[in-house]
Amino acid sequence: MLHSGISRIVFLAALGSALLLSRARATVVAGPFQEDPSREVAASKTVQVKAARTPTETQRALLAFAVDAAEVVPASGGYEKDRARLQELVVGAFIEIGSFEQAESCAARIANWRGASACADIAIAMARAGDAVSAKRIAALALRDAASTLEWQAQRVRVKVAQANAILGLDEEAARLEAGVGEPEQGKVAAVRASRLDDAAFDAQMKLLGGWIATKNFDLVRNASVVYAELFRASQGNKERRRMITAGVAAANERLPLDIRIGNLLALAQISVEQGDTCGGREWIEAAEHSFAAAAWLPTDAIVQRTRLGIARLASGNAVHGREHLQAALLLYDTNRDQIVDIDRASALRSIAVAYAKSLRVTEAHSCFLRAIEDGSTNPNARPRAEDLVQTCLAITLCRLEPDARMWSKLRSIRAGLIDPW
Repeated sequence: MLHSGISRIVFLAALGSALLLSRARATVVAGPFQEDPSREVAASKTVQVKAARTPTETQRALLAFAVDAAEVVPASGGYEKDRARLQELVVGAFIEIGSFEQAESCAARIANWRGASACADIAIAMARAGDAVSAKRIAALALRDAASTLEWQAQRVRVKVAQANAILGLDEEAARLEAGVGEPEQGKVAAVRASRLDDAAFDAQMKLLGGWIATKNFDLVRNASVVYAELFRASQGNKERRRMITAGVAAANERLPLDIRIGNLLALAQISVEQGDTCGGREWIEAAEHSFAAAAWLPTDAIVQRTRLGIARLASGNAVHGREHLQAALLLYDTNRDQIVDIDRASALRSIAVAYAKSLRVTEAHSCFLRAIEDGSTNPNARPRAEDLVQTCLAITLCRLEPDARMWSKLRSIRAGLIDPW
């Protein structure tokens, strides 16, 4: 059973999986903005390394399978972007299980700018693991490959490399790389540095974030909320700093869509719980639940939010309310399945399966993953089937679930059917 002392890494993975491994969209009725999935907010956040345990043979087999399924997508004919996006997701999974060598090998086969982006993610992970030499080497490859890409793509890669440098304490190089980037990338290096700000630097950072919120620019407000969360983490025991930070989060949330507001509140809940403040964490979860109840949601989005709330409740030690959220999410799916577009069905089920797996409800997780495999294989075109197949394999891998013979048979059958038409 999950408990209030759960490690930061597992808790973060649990809260993030519902969005990172699904194609959840910001389609709520309320809110002045709608989040664009192409911005890959989750992928732009600081990479977290989960290498506390050695990867299992099953995890290696699943990721090898996912590599194959991603790379069967054509490298031309208009499908190269889809292929590269899936390959980058696989690299992220290799990073999550601590297989940096395999991550680098996979990244080297990505043909477009996402190869550089994936290398930059590996550099961040290596920096966090304390391997400065390898981090600098792979960061240099990322910058080299990004030099020939579009400006916004190059900026994204530069900022990731800047994050790696900031982790290593190379602040001057980080500042050089970050200089001149556009609003979508601003603040991401500041989030890395948040843990080591003195009073003067903290005050200056808070003033800057307040200015970003005043602009009402979506990217700046969203990025400010990420920095606030890291400042909150670094300010344990400092009541005045936390008062200022929570006021900043509230100001940012007034200008953000509800799904991001909920994510911000759950981030503070996560930090509170992992720092031993279970009561404080539950208060943030309650605030997130109130935000969820305040709007009308499309079924797929309601399912994702329910699973996030369920994971948070379970992680805070509230098993009853946590399971109620997960049961409600599954009921939403069953009730609305026929109205959910076929390309969105597997992602909804994956989010529920991941939540059950993180709460160690293995039987329920296995059942939901089987349904996700089935419901992700109904589209007549191979590309969406490949996307769901890869993402389901990655989710199973990161949950450390052991597929049985039936599940492997279904996975292989779908892989064998990935042929024209795409």
